[in-house]
This record gives sequence, C-alpha cells and structure tokens, in this order.
Amino acid sequence: MDLGPEILEMLVQLLLAQARECLLEKLQLQSEENRTIDICLDLAQEAAELAECYAHVHELISHESVHDYVPYSWISLTQVKREYYTGLAHCHVSSGVLHKDAEKMSIATKETLQFLHVQSESTPIDIRNPKDEDERRLLGRAHLREALVLQEECQRLHRMCRELKGKHALAAVLRNAHKKALQAYTSTDTEDDFSDMLDPPTIQ
Repeated sequence: MDLGPEILEMLVQLLLAQARECLLEKLQLQSEENRTIDICLDLAQEAAELAECYAHVHELISHESVHDYVPYSWISLTQVKREYYTGLAHCHVSSGVLHKDAEKMSIATKETLQFLHVQSESTPIDIRNPKDEDERRLLGRAHLREALVLQEECQRLHRMCRELKGKHALAAVLRNAHKKALQAYTSTDTEDDFSDMLDPPTIQ
C-alpha cells in the first residue's frame, strides 16, 4: 500500500472518529442512571458531531486514490456509522424534549435546544424551541420517526455488505437501536397523526 497523503489523512480522521466514539459511549454509560434534559441534549450534540466525523471519513475513504487500497467493508461501515449516529442524535433530542421535567426547562436549556436545531425553511412551523406539551410531543415524535428511518437505513446498508453481514454483534447493536426507537415512538402514539407530517430540524 502506498501511504500517500490522502490515505494517511483518512487513517488519522478514522482514528479520531473512533476515539470520539469511545468518548460518546463513556458519556452514555456514565449518565445511564440519571439522564437529565441537559445531558440528553449534550449526548445528541456529541452524536451529531460524531456522525459528521464519519461522513468526512466516508468522503476521504471514497476518494479514487484511497478506496482501492482499503477493504470494501470499511467504506460500508463508515456509511453505517454515519447513519447510526445521526439516528442516535435524533433519539437523544427526543429523550430530552419528552423528558418528564421538560415543562420546567431552564432558559439555558431552551437556548441549547434552539442552537441544537438548524433552522430550515422546509419545516412548516418553527418548532425548534417548543412552547408547550403539544409542541414538545410533536417535536419529540418527529425526531423519533427520523431516527427510525435512519436505523432502518443502517440495517439496509449492513445487509448489502457481505463482510458486514457476518458481524453478528454489529447486527445486534443495529437491531437494538431500532427496537428502542420504535418502542419510544409507539409509546407516544395518539389518535392525532399530525405529528407524522412534521420533518424534524437537522441537529448540529
């Protein structure tokens, strides 16, 4: 293998993404027993930034001077992780928005929530900072629905790669993530299906 600048840059960015992945996992484990709204939003931001890291790695690894020198499974796995962590970010935002203490959200938390959401003209209403319980539920379900779409895409990408299909631990992680998102989504279901028409804001 010719360790040219493009390959070295890809390897460096891949290692940095993996290090950030370990940090996110540590933060999730440490907060598992007592996850406040602020922690949920912090985890969402970390997951979104990690997804961006893997998106960047995927760009580097797909470059014509790099992709012929790495296993195809590496390329597929960076795609899977990009979608997985984007979906995880949506799940964490939803957990924060639908948190039992969300009604007592502090001004600082509201500002964090607004900053976390990228303003988009495609969203019919500006719901980046929900004003009441109905809007919180609307936003929370929109994030969960997006998480489900992304987790399903993860599983599709996983099935498409022969090498990854044999990684049963990875398959179990993806199934579990989808199961959790689906359970959270169905638990917030009501007869009013207007929430299913709202696209969630992008997380930054």
